[in-house]
Amino acid sequence: MYIPIFLILILSFVTKQTICNERPVIGILTQEVYWSSFNNLKPSNYSYIAASYVKAIEASGGRVVPVFTNRTTEYYINIVRKINGILIPGGGSAFNISFGISQSTNEIFHIAKHINNINDHFPILGICLGFELLLMASINGKFPFSKCNAQNLNLPLTLVPEMEEKSVLFSNMPKDIRNILLTKPVTANHHIKCMEKKNFTSMNLDKFWNSISLNKDKNNMTFISTIEAKNYPFVGLQFHPEKNAYEWEKNDPHIFLILILSFVTKQTICNERPVIGILTQEVNWSSFNNLKPSNYSYIAASYIKAIEASGGRVVPVFTNRTTEYYKDIVKKVNGILVPGGGSAFNISFGISQSTNEIFHIAKNINDNGNQFPILGICLGFELLLVASINGKNPLRSCDSNDMNLPLNLIPSMEEKSVLFKTMPKDVRNILLTEPVTANHHINCITPQNFTSMKLDKFWNSITVNKDSNNLTFISIVEAKKYPFVGLQFHPEKNSYEWKRNDPHSWSAIHSARYFYDWFVNECRQNNHRYIKNNILENELIYNYPTTYMKNLTSSFEQVYLFDG
Repeated sequence: MYIPIFLILILSFVTKQTICNERPVIGILTQEVYWSSFNNLKPSNYSYIAASYVKAIEASGGRVVPVFTNRTTEYYINIVRKINGILIPGGGSAFNISFGISQSTNEIFHIAKHINNINDHFPILGICLGFELLLMASINGKFPFSKCNAQNLNLPLTLVPEMEEKSVLFSNMPKDIRNILLTKPVTANHHIKCMEKKNFTSMNLDKFWNSISLNKDKNNMTFISTIEAKNYPFVGLQFHPEKNAYEWEKNDPHIFLILILSFVTKQTICNERPVIGILTQEVNWSSFNNLKPSNYSYIAASYIKAIEASGGRVVPVFTNRTTEYYKDIVKKVNGILVPGGGSAFNISFGISQSTNEIFHIAKNINDNGNQFPILGICLGFELLLVASINGKNPLRSCDSNDMNLPLNLIPSMEEKSVLFKTMPKDVRNILLTEPVTANHHINCITPQNFTSMKLDKFWNSITVNKDSNNLTFISIVEAKKYPFVGLQFHPEKNSYEWKRNDPHSWSAIHSARYFYDWFVNECRQNNHRYIKNNILENELIYNYPTTYMKNLTSSFEQVYLFDG
């Protein structure tokens, strides 16, 4: 199993309830800017949220609203009424219970405590500074910490034995996750204050909280690293689980230990910093009519978020470029994602042309013994099929728009499939029995066309589905000899797109993650890289802003728009 810890937390709060909200909105506290590293910001930029926290919540199926500091009690009461939980992030802010994030945490702690006391469920998660502020709020602003040296330190957790059954985190935790957390140095610590056991007891924090796990700093000081409130859905983590997937500046653990470990241990190469290229595509939908004429290519942000959630960084790969451009890109990135969309099939233009170029370049790389994976989603699935038969179109019209379906696994493919043979049993069960795959396509590849167009020479057909008119279509393909996979459905929509009737249940989010986790792990198995880090930094998606599509009829929540 590979559930990220944010999802474990959300589930531990949600699954015990009679209410199951499949569209949760989480508030994240802003905090004051005062670090030297923020010196270049405008004077008006006086609060912030690190994007890694937002991305981590989104990856677990939540949407985020910022909750601002230095507001009135009435403001916080009103916010808490509208959202489903609060995340208090880490950071370097000062401890001052009358100002900034310290004040807002204290306000929200007492409001949330009251809400839970009247039997309404309202969870809080505190990370690092947030962990510390929750402890202070529970003892009326007193300061219980000791100085320590746990900066830039990756540690396994040491579980307090008597807490295993009591802990909401560990009692619901899959065995492989538990084993990883307790045996591998995968928790990223960046703190200079610690909660010692003696202070925890002497300041009566043990009356409100359970101490769940311990660690030692660089000087062998024992500190508490996980706490859970005894009677409330409040959890604090002294470490940073969001950094493992989303932060790359420090020495945080990026090895993909949350996937099945056999993936990594069988490989001679394990690249812990994979970079994935995502193809842009031309803007041609009516829903983009309000955009500037210069915005003629885009990537839906949901694809980028899905790759980042699985531990990869993203660079955009532009359309209508030369073969030399694509060869150069493929040398630098570790895999390519061909996204879905509404672009036309024209092998000499746009995303059709770039997919065709990259397909043949990647095929040659793999033929020479170097692993280079491609994942195609919906349109990308279709374009990979087209590229494999020299631009012929094997598709037929169908009606599978806005349909959520379970997969039907072709029995003979269970052992042959690279996806299914390593798939956790619970994920397999969800995918084959619940309507959790989001379909949005009007073209299908039927088994008949798959055979007649000789696609079966290059690809294996792994799963099938039926459209609204009972037409059977193929929904997953895998290349027989290459690490190329195509999905006709959209696993990224389960966590990140909210405008259609896509599935947002726990099982939908949990099972959908598997496909991107698998793909990013495949991308770890080559040594392609940017020779100079400054070139990578200039090409990463972080250099481009997102556009929120709230005033457009687009099916996407956010997109990245490009002028070239």
